[in-house]
Amino acid sequence: MSRHQQYMVNAYHGGEICTSNDVGITFENAEICRFKISRKVTFGYFKERIESKLQNGFVAQIVYRNVVQFGNNLLKFVPLKVRDDDDVETMFVNHEFSGLDSIDLYIKFQPSQQTEEVNAPSDDEDANDPHVNDPQIPSIIPIEDVEEDDVEDENEAQADHYFTSLFEVGECDHVGQEVENAIPINQVML
Repeated sequence: MSRHQQYMVNAYHGGEICTSNDVGITFENAEICRFKISRKVTFGYFKERIESKLQNGFVAQIVYRNVVQFGNNLLKFVPLKVRDDDDVETMFVNHEFSGLDSIDLYIKFQPSQQTEEVNAPSDDEDANDPHVNDPQIPSIIPIEDVEEDDVEDENEAQADHYFTSLFEVGECDHVGQEVENAIPINQVML
C-alpha cells in the first residue's frame, strides 16, 4: 500500500499580509502553526484540518503565498486565494513546481459571536446617541438604499491590487533598461 505525498504547511494567523517591492507579499506580526497535510485532500477537509490545528474558530479565508518565477532567476510571492478543490490542486501543483520546503498560508478567521456581542452597541446606547435615527439630521443616502458591505468583493479587489502592484515596472538603470523589483532566487532562504 503506497502512502500519499505529505507536505509541511506553515499556517500564519493573527497578523497581516504586507506587500514588499522586493519579494512580494509577506506575513507580518503573525502567529504560526506548522502541520503536515496529504496531497490528496479536498478543500473541505483542508479547511477542517486548519480549523482543528489552529483552534481559533471558523476559517473565513485562506491565502496561499504563491511564488512566481520569471526571467534571470527572479521571483516574487503573490497571493492566491484557496476557495475550492481546484484552488487546492493549483496550490499543490505550484508548490511542487516551486521546490520550496513548505507551503505558506495566511488564515483569516470569521469574527466570533462573543466579539461581535461585546462590540455591538446595546439598545440603551443607541437611545443615548443623538446621531442614531435622529429625524433632524438629514441622510445623504436613504437607509433603505444602503447595501451591506460585500467583504468578498473587497477582499478580491485587495488581492487583485496586491497582484498587480507586485509587477509594476521598476526603475531604469543607467543604460535605460528596466530593473525588476525582485530578488534573485539564490538569495532567498528556503
